[in-house]
Amino acid sequence: IEYGDKDIKEYNKSTLRRRLFYLFPDPEAFPLSIRENLLLSMKRIYKLSRVEQEERMVHALKEVHLWRSVRDRLDESAEKLQDLEVYRLALARGLVHEPDFLLLDEPASTLPLYQHPDLMELLSSLKERYNLILSTQDPVLARRMAKITFFFSPEKGLVEFGHSKELLDNPKSDLLQVYLTKRRRDDR
Repeated sequence: IEYGDKDIKEYNKSTLRRRLFYLFPDPEAFPLSIRENLLLSMKRIYKLSRVEQEERMVHALKEVHLWRSVRDRLDESAEKLQDLEVYRLALARGLVHEPDFLLLDEPASTLPLYQHPDLMELLSSLKERYNLILSTQDPVLARRMAKITFFFSPEKGLVEFGHSKELLDNPKSDLLQVYLTKRRRDDR
């Protein structure tokens, strides 16, 4: 796997983690204040002034649409946040590093269904500024968020890929057709 013009193995792991931010399916708030959740890694990695750290923190919270609801509670425990707020906070923790890519693993899987539209809105705004790579079993999310979709099977590896709308509306492989038919039936 190459990133930039080098093999991924040639990169320092901490540099790679900052450039390629990975968010797990069920992110958690650290048992710290909202502010410290965002400043913790910046203090360890960068030689930024307190003002610069605060600026990055505020910018990241605004990018994930969390600033308005937490600006007066920054010193409260982040563990008081719920569902999509925790997801937004975890995303903001990555955005303070100004990554090139956001690797989001099953972003909607642990959120209540009524929060999916808000997640879609958030991801839509982020994809205007960041390269998003989503891992999902949800064809609706793939259709809405991805320009290109890759369909993998545990047994066969890469089965099919193409422009998302075309691929998901007119799959060429029997395996993808069966999967989409089963998903539609299960979603009813």
